[in-house]
Amino acid sequence: MLFEQNPQLLKGKLDSLDGFKLKGRAHNLKGIDFSGCSMKGTVFQSISFHTCKFNTEQLNSAIVEDGFFSGCSFEGKRFSSSILGNAHFRPEIGEGNQVSESTHQLSRILRQSCVNQHNEFSLQQWLVVMGKSHYLRSGSTPLDNLSRKILIRHIDEIKSFYPQQLPGIIRGLFGIEFQNITNATNFVCNNPEFYDRKIKDLKDLYFEFRTAFLEEGNYQRDSGNPFERLFPLYRVAHNDYSREAVLALMLNVINLVLFPESNDKYIDFGVNANSADEHDHCLKAIPEASREITQSNKGDLPLVEMQRYKTDLCFFHLREYRKYIRQFWGECSEQSQLTIAKHCLRHQNVVVSPVTTGEFKTLLTKEHDAGTWWDLYCTNVIKHAKNQKEWDSLLKDKFGEWATKGNRYY
Repeated sequence: MLFEQNPQLLKGKLDSLDGFKLKGRAHNLKGIDFSGCSMKGTVFQSISFHTCKFNTEQLNSAIVEDGFFSGCSFEGKRFSSSILGNAHFRPEIGEGNQVSESTHQLSRILRQSCVNQHNEFSLQQWLVVMGKSHYLRSGSTPLDNLSRKILIRHIDEIKSFYPQQLPGIIRGLFGIEFQNITNATNFVCNNPEFYDRKIKDLKDLYFEFRTAFLEEGNYQRDSGNPFERLFPLYRVAHNDYSREAVLALMLNVINLVLFPESNDKYIDFGVNANSADEHDHCLKAIPEASREITQSNKGDLPLVEMQRYKTDLCFFHLREYRKYIRQFWGECSEQSQLTIAKHCLRHQNVVVSPVTTGEFKTLLTKEHDAGTWWDLYCTNVIKHAKNQKEWDSLLKDKFGEWATKGNRYY
């Protein structure tokens, strides 16, 4: 019957699927031209379509349940409300990680699909539809122009009336998972060019981690690897993220894991890292809202879980993190490098490796107060040695004597 209705089937073109029912992910349809295909009474249940062509008018006559459209192109004006509620879209990536024309077209169709019979645009519906499809982007691909304009035009309305959608927007643009709506709102406020995927402030992401860590002693069960889910570091190289902000996030997170008893302040380089001010204003008090968790759990922190998480971080991930810190510091401006180096030596921040501490000293001893920086460097070296002994002890207790062989921290 299928061949009778579709004489061009072997050429990858369908004329009719009237009355057919396809069910299950086993039906992974690829490269098929459905654009001229009649779909009256057709049922697609849990079907994946890859690089297929569709006409919205024809597709709207079908019943789609849990449909996944990857790299597909669409012609037409709008989707039915049924399609909007049951479809997930993953657009194709354009050349050079740019937005493809098919994505621009899909964005226009989705926007028009959220306009009612009175020509009124439903922002709430658009946010839900786009959130399911990660705002039609992946990897380093930017937002399409229409979606960008909608977010810019309506961001104040979103913050006021639909703040629960902000975590989805941030996840779609950056792959960052916020559980707390207040933190997500503050992130958007502190990064006014977020729609261009530019980041200059990550302190709200640290507060997100801090709350989870002080409550549970870990972060989303990630086995001592906080940046696996919190903020994947491999993405930094190809994005417009402030290196000062990324460094502050890394130092804050790792400091909390290594020294959870010292959790009442956080590092915020921000604009201070580019300031000519010689005073160190990089340490800030934790905001009252984020301190509530510490106060409510005072004396009842999950110490056993924290210790396990700390041990795993030291054994499996600290060396890699320290390499990233050294790399990102080297990518900062000269003024930022100076400010960050001064801060770390003054506050004996041993999250950085001894090698990086030595580079801080080399940079700072070129200045007129070389003796002061030499003395601070020596103090840092002593603290490095002390902490390495402590970490060796943790590894020995959990993994055995073999785990302390060789230098695993830098």
